[in-house]
Amino acid sequence: MILLLALPISDIRVSGNKFFKTDFIRSAFGYKRVLFFFQSYPKYSPFLIKRGINFLEEVYRDSGFFDVSINWEAKFEGSSVKVFVYIKEGERYRISEMYVPAELGIKFKSRPYSSAFLFDLENQILSFYRNKGYPFVEVKREEIKDAESKTVKVSFEVSKGNRIRIREILLKSADDKPLLTRKKIFWREIVINKGDYFSERGIEESITRLYRTQLFSYIYWKLEDVDEESANLTFYFREGPPRILDISGGLQSENKRPILLNLESLFQHLNLFNNLQRVQVSLGTSIDILRFSPTSYRFSLTYQEPYFLDLNLRASLSLPINYDVDRDIFQYGFSGQITKPYFLGKNGSTTFGSSYELRKSLTGGKNYELFKPYQNLILDYRDNIFDPNFGSLIKGEIQVSGLNMLGDYDFVKWNAEISIYQRFFLTEWKWALRLYMGNVSPFGRSDTLPLLDLFTLGGEGSVRGYDRFSIGPPLGKCYSSICKAGKRPFVINYEIRRKINEIFGFVLLFDYGYLDGYKGYSAGLGLRYYTPVGPVRLDWALSLKDRSPTDRGKIYVSLGHMF
Repeated sequence: MILLLALPISDIRVSGNKFFKTDFIRSAFGYKRVLFFFQSYPKYSPFLIKRGINFLEEVYRDSGFFDVSINWEAKFEGSSVKVFVYIKEGERYRISEMYVPAELGIKFKSRPYSSAFLFDLENQILSFYRNKGYPFVEVKREEIKDAESKTVKVSFEVSKGNRIRIREILLKSADDKPLLTRKKIFWREIVINKGDYFSERGIEESITRLYRTQLFSYIYWKLEDVDEESANLTFYFREGPPRILDISGGLQSENKRPILLNLESLFQHLNLFNNLQRVQVSLGTSIDILRFSPTSYRFSLTYQEPYFLDLNLRASLSLPINYDVDRDIFQYGFSGQITKPYFLGKNGSTTFGSSYELRKSLTGGKNYELFKPYQNLILDYRDNIFDPNFGSLIKGEIQVSGLNMLGDYDFVKWNAEISIYQRFFLTEWKWALRLYMGNVSPFGRSDTLPLLDLFTLGGEGSVRGYDRFSIGPPLGKCYSSICKAGKRPFVINYEIRRKINEIFGFVLLFDYGYLDGYKGYSAGLGLRYYTPVGPVRLDWALSLKDRSPTDRGKIYVSLGHMF
């Protein structure tokens, strides 16, 4: 018997399934499809088979197949076992009637039974009443099945409990340490007020806004001292470190520089004077490893004021300095911004603001000023910001420079980006797609554009397999390492991602870029080493257009997915 239990399963044959795919049925018994043509089966075990049967029966019933019947048998063939799974799904039940309280305004139409649908509806009912001031609401669901008509009648019975007002809002430490952040920071971000009825939505929005300050590592809430009509709402906080030092680096290869190392360091103080003012110091350099020589230096000093003029305005001042060693170009400037953020629920935000930039060069380049009102939008529906399995990320921005009276240039610039993440059906394979486009056009007093406000393509972040800034129309002269730039980009990035285990994974990648009539496209492979803050990325990409005979592709090393 011990020998039989140790035999491997050579195949799992499934018949009778129409609703769920065969690979999903097999996965209940430990089957995995690792690569396109490589399949992994577990060792034979009657206990694991029966556990898989129980799981499948539960999944079928959750989808409305209450009469499902699943049987199995094993056939021993020499040193392996074949497992046969026989499924009789039966007819799927429908929800014919459903009662919910009329005040919710939910209109019901007959639909196939789904426990996931009913679970979501139950949460909607709970959320509705919790946002109306009933924190202790309870919902009881009752289902009556009719086997003859294959229908289900569903009713939700609601017990509201007492309606509660907020008597006081208290702020406490989640550990023994005192809270250092000034109280006015909390009150600016907490949107629920003393005397309001309890609102789960208001509490969640307050916590989201407090997390956005980046001051807290842990926040939770409790209702305390509850009586029949009121309660104290207490927020508990654990403050994170106010100072952060972040050092990152990446490698990439180019035709002229086979190994180019990029190093960046960022020091931030997130809570200067315990009043949320911030100071950031950024240092960076690019080094040609084979020649042991730097190619550029970068420095910036930024001060941020989160409540400018004691209003919900964000202000920042920045001093950037750039020095390109190869071209002996030194540029410095000054920029200031005033913005007004608006939060679109917990998944989105939009910001309206204006910026002023003074760009100067010590090497004979043109000095000029820019004044840019702008509006941006971010909608983030990813399930994980470091390694998303599904969801989407939408970003966009529009700038209007000069307004025909301010600064030295008038132009309109916009860009939009959408990234989509999804699994291939119910497998471990994932695909990720990013579309990026933009446009910049002069108007009014201007018939030319500042070079730094043109778009560039090629290399890390856009079209891998090409040198940086190598796709696009040639410029009359180069600035720093930029010799090609344009006005109208369009980029497609597509990746097929697969985790081999919890530590390693791989990627198939395809990139396409277009800029003012010039285009490039590439394909390649990547390896991933997964960490808690995202994967360490090693990509190799080969250009498929206008590639030189000696080009063997480009290599990129970095932290996190490219998109």
